[in-house]
Amino acid sequence: MTPPPPAPDDGQGNDMLLARLRYIVQDRDRHGNVRIYVRRHGRKIRLRETPGTKAFMAEYHAALAGQLPPSPRRMAPDDGSLQHMIDEYMKSATWRALSPSTQKLRRSILNRTAAEVVGDHTAGSLPVSAMARRHVVMLRDRVADRPAAANNRVKMLRQMFSWAIENDLIGENPARHVRSLDMVGNSWTPWTLEDIDAFARHHADDPRAMLALHLLVWTGVRRSDVVTLGQQHVRTIDGQMHLVFTMTKGRKRNPRRVEHLISPPLKQAIDRWADPAQLTFLTNQWGRPYTVEGFGNSFRKWCQRAGLADGLSAHGIRKGVAAMTAELGASEHQIMAMLDHATPSQGAVYTRSANRRRMSGEAVTSLSTKLSHLHPGNK
Repeated sequence: MTPPPPAPDDGQGNDMLLARLRYIVQDRDRHGNVRIYVRRHGRKIRLRETPGTKAFMAEYHAALAGQLPPSPRRMAPDDGSLQHMIDEYMKSATWRALSPSTQKLRRSILNRTAAEVVGDHTAGSLPVSAMARRHVVMLRDRVADRPAAANNRVKMLRQMFSWAIENDLIGENPARHVRSLDMVGNSWTPWTLEDIDAFARHHADDPRAMLALHLLVWTGVRRSDVVTLGQQHVRTIDGQMHLVFTMTKGRKRNPRRVEHLISPPLKQAIDRWADPAQLTFLTNQWGRPYTVEGFGNSFRKWCQRAGLADGLSAHGIRKGVAAMTAELGASEHQIMAMLDHATPSQGAVYTRSANRRRMSGEAVTSLSTKLSHLHPGNK
């Protein structure tokens, strides 16, 4: 008979409890997290409740009685599995050409995709030769509540399968015709003039926050680029000062030369708040350059302290700048050049929205003039 469990107390008490329960096994995942299982009659069932609680004991007894499904098995990758293809893709020259930050993102997405449960196994155990569009759709829809994550999953699979086709590993790309989910709203909330003003008022005495705001507003660069900008990028071209740097956009191949005019407000901000003894304009509280993640975290905290709405971030300034310039009449190609978009179609998103807003206002004004006799002030 299984002895009654002691009341939950600390970690040591829970270790003693687990040691007293029969058929309990433990291991650690690659992140160092302890996983607890009941292993009996050749079946291994994971327990997910907190040890020492009533819910844990109920789950434990249900597992003993075979009332819980076995944990999905992750088969050892073989030459035909999705996991094996992921592993080989991460050893390829195509993978090595990616920047470390892009590798980190793709590795995370592909490994999470491979860990998805499909029947009694994980997706990584699926034979690639049997994968069809419906499998990719299923993997996409597993995270459909987060459209950006779902679309990134499809994108990463599509790119990996394209590499596999180039290397004669498969004959068809099962992700090729899987459409992206519609984005309800935007994953990055664009800033408004009111947001920028509120941020500037709150952080007027914080040099790091103010310099970051000016760099983002007056250049529209991504946060991965803003943390690298410094005096070494300042060039005089045709009598005007520019920031000139090479942007890989996640790729070491075919890097692009980017030029941003240093506007008078930006020059004043750099002269006032940047430390000329440092290599980069932006430095953290220890006087060292920011990492991309570190800057993102700091900027979110600055937004919170300024009382801005949840969801505003550094990348949202880039989107806000695009929207504002479109409303001022900038063309798709002008926005493309300013924000270093790959194609004019990206800038068209903002110009279409601005044009609709402008035309809607003109239409309402015309209609108001035509129907002036219906205005409440007119008799």
